[in-house]
Amino acid sequence: MIHFKILQVIYAIISIIAALTVGLFVSVFIGLITTLQVFFRFPIRIYNSLVEAEITRLKMEAFNVHQKPTQDDETMADQMWERHIKRMNEKKANKDC
Repeated sequence: MIHFKILQVIYAIISIIAALTVGLFVSVFIGLITTLQVFFRFPIRIYNSLVEAEITRLKMEAFNVHQKPTQDDETMADQMWERHIKRMNEKKANKDC
């Protein structure tokens, strides 16, 4: 009976070690395969999205779809300062009168 229990414990230890070893190899293999898939798929997806964006831009340009240009921050800042200087000059002119 004791001999049977010792064999069960040894069998359990060997099973755990074998399972961990096989699990380790399987996980490394899956990790490598996934890394290779991402390594090759990601640049291709980026390329495809850029090609689609360029095709869309060319179509919009060909069909003359123009959007109203937005003012950049520099132009808005220039206008703000011009309005400020104009108001300061008006205030100065009102004080002098």
